[in-house]
Amino acid sequence: MRPGRRASESACRRVLVHTMGGERLEVEVNAEATVSEVKRRIAARWLIPLVFQQLIADGAVLEDADLLAGTLAKPAVQVESEGGLDFSGEECASLPSILLVVSTCRVEQDLAEGGIAARLGALRNLQCLGRRGGEAALLLITEYLTAADDDVRSAAVEALQAVAERGDERCVAAMCERLQDSSSHVRRVALVAVSQVAERGDAAVVAAVGRIVGDRDVGIRSLALETLASVAREGDVVAISAITDHLEDAKGVIRRSAIRALAIIGTQGDAAIIRALKSSMRGCDEQAAIAALTAMSRLARRGDEVAVEAVVARLRDDSPAVRREALRALVALASNNDEAIIAQVAECLQDHHWHVRDTALRTLSAIVDRGHPAAVEAVISRLTDPEYNVRCAAVRVLASVAEHGDSCAIQALTACMLEDAIKLDVQRALAALGRSCVAVRLPICRGPPALTRSSPPAPLDEGAEAAAAAQAA
Repeated sequence: MRPGRRASESACRRVLVHTMGGERLEVEVNAEATVSEVKRRIAARWLIPLVFQQLIADGAVLEDADLLAGTLAKPAVQVESEGGLDFSGEECASLPSILLVVSTCRVEQDLAEGGIAARLGALRNLQCLGRRGGEAALLLITEYLTAADDDVRSAAVEALQAVAERGDERCVAAMCERLQDSSSHVRRVALVAVSQVAERGDAAVVAAVGRIVGDRDVGIRSLALETLASVAREGDVVAISAITDHLEDAKGVIRRSAIRALAIIGTQGDAAIIRALKSSMRGCDEQAAIAALTAMSRLARRGDEVAVEAVVARLRDDSPAVRREALRALVALASNNDEAIIAQVAECLQDHHWHVRDTALRTLSAIVDRGHPAAVEAVISRLTDPEYNVRCAAVRVLASVAEHGDSCAIQALTACMLEDAIKLDVQRALAALGRSCVAVRLPICRGPPALTRSSPPAPLDEGAEAAAAAQAA
């Protein structure tokens, strides 16, 4: 071993820090380190703020400025174990030991005697301490939930969220009281805390959150609807009633939040909910319409006439994003081989947005049985689409909707072999339809091919380029 390394090791010592709860941590520090340095190591490993740490050795409380070497009776030892730290047996017993006690004395003093800034700092420290604070921290925090200052009450709610165990009835009740706070910021923080601590299905919490969905603040109304979706069980009548009252709210953000919440806790097949979602799509914005279509596809059963009618109506929406979402919803809702719906989807293959045409092809493949003549004809018509992505989709979809050995489909696909960019997809489609691929001689291209946005660049023919250069020379 090098002398420098041996000297470095001799200048360090290891101590064992343990708690009353049985947790143990081995800390290696410089021999000249102070107690404050040990506390910083504990804070880094166990996330216990320095203000809460009280270290005790040989029955005496250690001060931050004390040198570690002068406070420990046992000599420093080097302990090594295969695979990491070893806290058992004689080796562990030979380490100098320090007891860590989590004390709230300094925080209590800051809360009782300090100004607003000191109280905010103390509450944030309690928030960092989290559940290690236990009952003592909870009692300190709840005392400041009704403080005169808005920021202090807000910080107290956030600290309570961090310290409380999930489902703690006292803490949840205290948070619900803050839902009626005069400060909108405190009400918002309380909603977040309730959603994180309350158990799903707590009737008192659902009722408390339900009362705040009519808050004068738009942001809080939206957050309250989202919180209802996280605390209520599926089919909760009280929550669903509160949510459906806002499905046609004049504010788009409220309408969207209500629709998304209903999608989470609504019961599949509930006719009243389906009708409410259909009504919510009247005069709504693009995002609300997409949210309603998504909710409809989740909550309505396949073949539901009211849902299908509402979705089909969105195929003519001004927004291409809404038209695409309507097509996706039909995959979940349309009955197989429904001729009326197939005709509506086939019309979307003429849409002026290629993304809609692409989605329509995929929808068509999902709602028809193999060999459906109208579907096969509609897909073949897209093999010559001006957009490269649509042509690729049409090739793949045709392989799934045409019957094995369909001569019309095979002939149409064979004609596509001339397009090098999709030739591999065409070969796979032909193989799926039972036709072995015939080699097709591509025409010689004189000059560089014209590139368009809707088609990928043709591969570089190095041999042709070399021949052209030689001829020019």
